[in-house]
Amino acid sequence: IVKTSLNGVITASGFYQNGSFGMGDGSITMWANAAQPADKKNQFGGDLRKTWIILKATAYNLPDNWTASGRVEIDFLGGYAGQGGFADENLLPRLRVGYVELHKNQTRIRLGQAWTPMVATFPASVTHFAMGYGSAGGIGFRNPGLFVSQNLNSNQSSTKIRLDAAIF
Repeated sequence: IVKTSLNGVITASGFYQNGSFGMGDGSITMWANAAQPADKKNQFGGDLRKTWIILKATAYNLPDNWTASGRVEIDFLGGYAGQGGFADENLLPRLRVGYVELHKNQTRIRLGQAWTPMVATFPASVTHFAMGYGSAGGIGFRNPGLFVSQNLNSNQSSTKIRLDAAIF
């Protein structure tokens, strides 16, 4: 038996402008330029950069009571990132997470790009993730690797204790 789902968020915006704006035009407008062009050319446009699509699949009844699942999340949050040394780091579209996972009882094995085991705290906006946090990765960062999780107590326990290990 295989169960699949496709969900996400589609956010679109459009704009019309008849002037020039600093730091870009349309959805990334910051302020109006003091010097406007003599011939005001109308501009129309749109933006889908906040669109987020998630595809999930789970296969049940595999041999030896294993369950396999997979998840692919892509977004269009990249796009125009200005200029400078990191302007090319926001790919469009970009893979947020993409992995296959095997489950059996209290054990989970994941291969692919996923959140670091440290992910526990998000900043106020989940569309921006903090940088840094030592050699363990960053809070909210995604890394390709092999992840192994083992629940250390029963499913019925009110307190959950889990051991995570990963190789990135």
